[in-house]
Order: sequence, then C-alpha cells, then structure tokens
Amino acid sequence: MRYVAGILVVLLALCLLKEAWEVWPIDDAQVRAITTLWTPEAYRLVKRSWFWGRSDLYLDGLNTLSDEAAKALAQHNGDLWLYGLTTLSDEAAKVLAQHKGGLWLKGLTALSDEAAKALRANPYTHLPNAFSR
Repeated sequence: MRYVAGILVVLLALCLLKEAWEVWPIDDAQVRAITTLWTPEAYRLVKRSWFWGRSDLYLDGLNTLSDEAAKALAQHNGDLWLYGLTTLSDEAAKVLAQHKGGLWLKGLTALSDEAAKALRANPYTHLPNAFSR
C-alpha cells in the first residue's frame, strides 16, 4: 500500500512540474515585445499570469488580435494593457468588453460604432478620447 501511495505522490509531483514548465515565466520585456498573438499562446499567457501570481498583463507591442485570441485574453484575472492595438473587430471588442479587469486600449485609432458602444459599456475600459463619449 505504501508503495502505491509513493508512486501516486511521484506522479502528482511530475504533473505539477510539467504544469510549472508549461507556464514558466518569461521576461516581461519579452511579453511586451509580442506583436502577434496566436490563440494557444494567448491562453498560455493567461495561464502563466495566474500561475505566477501576476495580475496585470502588458502586451504593448501587440498590433493585431484575432477574435479567438481576444476570447482567451478576456479570461485574464487582472488588467490588460493593449496599447499597441490600433483597431479591433466588432467580435473582439464584444468579447473584451466582458473582461472583468481594467482594459487599456489607448492606442486605438479606428473602431466601429458597434465596437465602441460595447467597450464603453464596461466601466473599466480605457479608450482614447475619440471613442470615450
């Protein structure tokens, strides 16, 4: 019985080690420099932030964001800083508007009325003055 319990403890430790390796912290400067974010990487960044106890996610270099990656980022439990984005699709805006933390989109230069309306509905969204009304 002790032998089985010992094996279970070792297996649990290996699973936790694998989990920690998958979300190993990368330098914040590397995160800020990301310009394109694929959906799996977006989920990994959200998971990494949670695992390592970081509340804010700074993706200032990000200049494009797919609707699927937006869905992943919207699950982040902290502020999202997306200053590098100059435009968002209506779908991405709707999804990000559901984000529960602060959402910083001060780099936006183009936004549909529908997207702006969705984002303005969230009191924690920070938009450029042109879209703030």
